Amino acid sequence: MKEKCLSKSGYHNVYHKYNKYTPENKFKYEGSLYRDYFRDIPFLKLKSLLERGKLDLNGKTVLVASSGSGIDGYYLKKMYSRAKLFFADINLAGMEKLRSNFLAEPAVLSDNCFLAFKDSSFDYAYIAASLHHLKEPAKGLYELLRVAKEGIIAIEPNDSWFSRIFGCLGLAHEYEVDHGNYVYRFGKRDIVKMCKASFLNHDLVRFFAVHRIAKTKIEFMILSLLNGAANLLFPSQGNYVVFLIRKESHSARDL
Repeated sequence: MKEKCLSKSGYHNVYHKYNKYTPENKFKYEGSLYRDYFRDIPFLKLKSLLERGKLDLNGKTVLVASSGSGIDGYYLKKMYSRAKLFFADINLAGMEKLRSNFLAEPAVLSDNCFLAFKDSSFDYAYIAASLHHLKEPAKGLYELLRVAKEGIIAIEPNDSWFSRIFGCLGLAHEYEVDHGNYVYRFGKRDIVKMCKASFLNHDLVRFFAVHRIAKTKIEFMILSLLNGAANLLFPSQGNYVVFLIRKESHSARDL
């Protein structure tokens, strides 16, 4: 099948059921401690945020949008083994990796700005580090809200003074050359305004998670100490934000 972008006229079922199951101990997502320690942080923060909101994804249907090769699905399954995951991505190569690495879950080729699902098809929609790749991040966000019955969960770059300073120093990218996109960072105010405009509840947490993979034990110890100190002293300036938006109706008076 050729890679394609589905337009609004392309809302139809194009599921591909993968029949092969991969035993959990054969997943190809685990790496070294130096890599996984920092990669785990956003998902631990996500779990803490959902617990704060008394949200358990076990038994829920969850669309993993822009799923890539399945790393996010892997972490979601580790935390919520009984969650019913569905995958969607525009990239055929990513789908092939998902097919070889992940459990047999339904998957579909779909543009995140024109998701090939009917309204309220899933309990929740989830996306990580992908909205900022889109030319229209807000449109992608509202598409997730459209197909989700209860709400959406996202992990994205945080817009902070630190990220802007790092950008000026050349330590943080304003544009991603490999993907050809501007890096849209979500500030707390952005999320609050979008939720107020639609009368939706939200919660969020901001934090640091180092991107660099340490090459030595000493470097790993230094990075982990610096990361921990930054999260203790000024987490709002972190490079990540995890947010939960719930589709609960409110009036302007309630807000």
